[in-house]
Amino acid sequence: MSTNDMEIEFHQLDLRYEGLRVRRPEREKRLLSSLAERGQQLAIVVVLLQDEPNRYLVIDGCKRIRALRILRRDTVHATVWNMTETEALILDRHLRTPNVHPLAPIRSMHYFLPVIEEILANPPAPEYLAYLKSKIKQYAAGDAGALH
Repeated sequence: MSTNDMEIEFHQLDLRYEGLRVRRPEREKRLLSSLAERGQQLAIVVVLLQDEPNRYLVIDGCKRIRALRILRRDTVHATVWNMTETEALILDRHLRTPNVHPLAPIRSMHYFLPVIEEILANPPAPEYLAYLKSKIKQYAAGDAGALH
């Protein structure tokens, strides 16, 4: 998987998942203060919308966008993940999972890159994919031991 860093104008962003994030006013106030003092330190994460050229779906960074708008900025620094919306949402969810040490987004991608490249070069057998799906379904149904 490759990534691409770029500046994106706010009108190019699709914030359809913004309402799903918990708002913590005190944290957002600190973020606003930090952005005003030091500027944007961490890129938001987006994927290119397949059916809308030059539009990007925000996967991570809605709070930074809100704060940058308050500061009257016109653009936001973004990392574009070259994957589908579904793949990006699954990866983002995995990176947010409790009990997993959080990694910076660019480090996270470098961590997964060898695995992704190996899978692309040597696709797993359909039987193995079926096995993995069954394990994930068991885990999603509440069987925490399913993935061990």
